[in-house]
Amino acid sequence: MSLLEVHDLAVSYDGRRALHGVSLSVEPGEVVAVVGGSGSGKSTTAHALIGLLPANATLDAGRILFGENDLAGWSQHRLRAVRGSQIGLVPQDPANSLDPVKSIGAQLGEVLRIHGERDRRTIRTRVLDLLARVGLPDPETRARQYPHELSGGMRQRVLIAAAIALRPRLIIADEPTSALDVTVQRRVLDLIDDLRAEYGTAVLLVTHDLGVAAVRSDRVVVMRTAAWSSGARRPRSWPRPGSTTRSGCWTTRPPCRRGPSGSPVKGGPPSWCATWSRSSASGGARSARWTARPSR
Repeated sequence: MSLLEVHDLAVSYDGRRALHGVSLSVEPGEVVAVVGGSGSGKSTTAHALIGLLPANATLDAGRILFGENDLAGWSQHRLRAVRGSQIGLVPQDPANSLDPVKSIGAQLGEVLRIHGERDRRTIRTRVLDLLARVGLPDPETRARQYPHELSGGMRQRVLIAAAIALRPRLIIADEPTSALDVTVQRRVLDLIDDLRAEYGTAVLLVTHDLGVAAVRSDRVVVMRTAAWSSGARRPRSWPRPGSTTRSGCWTTRPPCRRGPSGSPVKGGPPSWCATWSRSSASGGARSARWTARPSR
């Protein structure tokens, strides 16, 4: 049984359909990458899964099956019991996601208090353990500091600490490295990998970076103009595809050594959803298969 299954998700902003026909699944312990250009609906999908859409957005249709529960019909009150304890979120921008007037320790402690922990000594010990676990030096000092006193990479590690505080079964990482330089990006992604291996947590990784998706994920979901193309098993190297969306993703990638020049993806929302899969054969050989089916 899949940990998370999403079927035909549809979201509107101010009455205008912004997301339609999105379906994906996440198995226990695996990493599924959601890739696509700006405005393709990646973050909207991630936030819709845990009921964090803005006030002008509505969830119009679809099912969000988390275990045996359909979260799509849940109230905000019921969803609060799931956020953090069962599903953790690593937001996109660490500078705007932390409260500037609360210390780091107070913000991590709040996560524990919201979910029932009341003993101050236990909370303090747990906060220091979390800061140490995500690789922050001198946890006691960091706990007393405020967000503006930390670097971007440190703030991102604090958000990861908050996401894993209650050891959720699924972590949604929404562009967790978009505001970081390349070397810090790698450290943060390595940290997420280590924590996944340690706790057995599944990860839904939202990214616009095909390189990150190829290296860090088990499966890839490609979104384009608020529709989706889902796949199983990412490749070691991306195959040259034939459809408009897939060839557009290929040709617009940053060239390495030699390669075709970038060109925009043309056309409106597709009338199909493509599936990409990789199967392992004897001797470690791998093959890629593309199929298509009508979308709704």
